[in-house]
Amino acid sequence: MARIDSDLAVSRLQYTMTAGSQRDEGRRDELASGRAFVAQRSETHDVDEASAPVAVTYDLVGEVASVAQVTRASAARILSAISPQVFLLYRVNPEEFIKRAGGHILSEKAAMVVKHVEYHETDRSYDTAIFTSRMPDDAS
Repeated sequence: MARIDSDLAVSRLQYTMTAGSQRDEGRRDELASGRAFVAQRSETHDVDEASAPVAVTYDLVGEVASVAQVTRASAARILSAISPQVFLLYRVNPEEFIKRAGGHILSEKAAMVVKHVEYHETDRSYDTAIFTSRMPDDAS
């Protein structure tokens, strides 16, 4: 949770509005390729909650659990421990929040596994096949 609080960032949603005109005459191939249109001005705006409320609903816990490959209970426990300021980023860009939060959890999960790996020197030797053998599907 500390990593999510310190490292999670999402980009603001933006849209670009381009205004232009269509030439008076144009051939079918010009219309199809877009050459019959001329852009006259273009403006980029940030999307905020007040100007463009999002009507899409997300299963936040389920989506994060899926990305992070953890149970819903684990995802809920982790999300509930995130600082309120960081959790507000969900409103800024829900899809990116889900992707990045899940990625951070997955990364931390992998780091925890590696952290507990111990090596003990033995007098036996192994070839590289132990690293390249196919693991059973249910071992991950």
